[in-house]
Amino acid sequence: MQILGERRVAVLITVVIAVAATLIGVNRGLKRAMRNIEDAFYNGVYLEDQKYTEPSINSHIQNCAENALNLATLLQGHPELKPNVDALLSARRDLLNAKDLAAKSAADRRMFEMFANLEVASQTVELTDRESEVIDLYLNSFFGARSSMAHSAFHDKTLQYSKEVSFIARLFSVVLPNKPPKSNYFS
Repeated sequence: MQILGERRVAVLITVVIAVAATLIGVNRGLKRAMRNIEDAFYNGVYLEDQKYTEPSINSHIQNCAENALNLATLLQGHPELKPNVDALLSARRDLLNAKDLAAKSAADRRMFEMFANLEVASQTVELTDRESEVIDLYLNSFFGARSSMAHSAFHDKTLQYSKEVSFIARLFSVVLPNKPPKSNYFS
């Protein structure tokens, strides 16, 4: 017990407690910020000035995934497109199985790339007039959803949260499981 009475030990214990309390507080703050961002991702962003809840990024992703499946299904009858069809279906599956926003963002970018690759490859095969018309519908719907995602208020909301995260939160996030939110998840 005599060791606890020494000034150096008391200062060290105080510092350890202060650092631990700071880490716990920072971790809670980052969790709260990520919950708010995930809520906006899944439920949309309420636009106060317009009294309107913007469609969620998740709903746009679901629309893109549906169009990717439709395009792949339409073009799977062309054997020369099989590698592109398989790559698109794999990217879609990865997107639908992604567990967090960072993984969804990476998978979304991959699905976008595979969708575009399949669309370009489809121009090298002979398509019926009906296939061409339907592909145009899928393209318009897919790229319309992508445009809506790129212009979503979700990005402003994540940027706001990112700015609110203090220097201390960024500094300690290196050792914490929760990271500060990013503003460019789905742009």
